[in-house]
Amino acid sequence: MANYTDILETQHALEATVLDKISRFEAQLKAEVPQTSNSMTKLDEEFQEFKSHVHSVLGLLQQQIAAVAGVLDNIEMRHRRKYLLFNGIPEDINPTLEDFIVQILRDRFEFKELSKKMIAVCHRLGKPVEGKCRPVLLRFTEPTLKSDVWRKKTALKGTSYSMAEFLTRHRQSLFMLARKRLGTRRCWTTDGNVIVKLSDGTIQRVFTNKDLDHFVPGNAETPAIVSQASPTSGTSEARTKSKRSGRTKK
Repeated sequence: MANYTDILETQHALEATVLDKISRFEAQLKAEVPQTSNSMTKLDEEFQEFKSHVHSVLGLLQQQIAAVAGVLDNIEMRHRRKYLLFNGIPEDINPTLEDFIVQILRDRFEFKELSKKMIAVCHRLGKPVEGKCRPVLLRFTEPTLKSDVWRKKTALKGTSYSMAEFLTRHRQSLFMLARKRLGTRRCWTTDGNVIVKLSDGTIQRVFTNKDLDHFVPGNAETPAIVSQASPTSGTSEARTKSKRSGRTKK
């Protein structure tokens, strides 16, 4: 089944086709029928009314798709919050992957009591690519352990390893766009939420590219990302400083 991004792209293509045909028909109609004709005047009025109706329907369809996309993204992210991604783990390690991860968490994160029994999922994502290390998807048996590990992610500083949350495609795109505009030190994620620190020091949570545009305007060359409905009643919630986010450290 196609995901919501594919559906949105299909809708955009359909919209472009419909609007292009309307424009072509309008130009042809004006070229072939005398402008002074009474019938042309009436026909033009009816056509403009039809054109306005089509725009309204397409706009409504966009809103509905965005709303559905937002709901689906929230559902998917709720599941992904249980996971972490480890990057930079060599493909040709001698011990098992689980043993290697456990050793890192014991040595760097100081979780001395950690064992393989506390890991529910540990495997690489994607197909092998020569010269690249595939990310490792990790899920612990206890959600609290995942939170403890994520809070101490700076323990990997100075190593070739890094850690990231398992974001959805939309949130990953939003996160990368935020980092492009604000820099890596002023953008981070917490529980799947994209957090930004503005120039005045305030911390905000953003859900869509429209939210990001409100806080940090981009330019015409900035690549667009999938526009979705915020998981709240509107963007006003996204523009309100989150106390929880304010307590989050980069």
